[in-house]
Amino acid sequence: MANNKEKYQQIVNSEIYLTRILDNVVTGPQKESCWTLTNKKSIFWFNGTSIRAQIFFYYHSAPNKEIPIGYQVSAKCNNPYCINPNHLELLTRSAIRKKLINSGWQHSKATKQKMSKSHKGLKLSEKTIKKIVAKTTGLERSFETKDKMSKAHMGKKLSTKHRKKLSKAKIGKMPHPKTLAALKHFHIGENNHKAKLTEADVLQIRSLQGTISAYELSCVYPVTEDHIQKSIWKRRSWKHI
Repeated sequence: MANNKEKYQQIVNSEIYLTRILDNVVTGPQKESCWTLTNKKSIFWFNGTSIRAQIFFYYHSAPNKEIPIGYQVSAKCNNPYCINPNHLELLTRSAIRKKLINSGWQHSKATKQKMSKSHKGLKLSEKTIKKIVAKTTGLERSFETKDKMSKAHMGKKLSTKHRKKLSKAKIGKMPHPKTLAALKHFHIGENNHKAKLTEADVLQIRSLQGTISAYELSCVYPVTEDHIQKSIWKRRSWKHI
């Protein structure tokens, strides 16, 4: 960044460059308003070298300032064409991106298409995968993140190619024990989507065994006489209670 500073300091007092920029600037009615470039160009050329207007005015307001390595000049007002020195600040590239995203900024469709084309056929290296695994192991997504992901996937369906890939990947593999336990919990008893009785109903039917016939109970509860005799009284089902 030292070379850049020397380059800007050579022309920081140039009246020609100042007039060239200020001729393309529109200022607001108030002192704190933006100085917006009308030609929508943040880079100008001077004596065969390209110069960013924001960095020029950052040095012009205070020549003794320095831009540390890894930092860039950004506008506090989120206006990329503002060169008001009072609106300029130093931020890292990631901080600038977060600020733009929070303000509602998004890539254009043309930029997204270019990015998707440039990433086709590319794969992450083993080092990058190891770094991602090391950072994500032991971490759990917050409730807000899970809610955002569920909303983003609502109404979306997997393509046939993706389904085939998933089915091939699952061949010969057993689910995790925790997954099996969770599935078993959702399919047992009244949690089953086909269950017609609740656990309280089953306990009540068992307590009436020997006092009321299975036929009379089948008239009260939405199950057959055979189901009451074999499944409930003989405990072929509802074994967990």
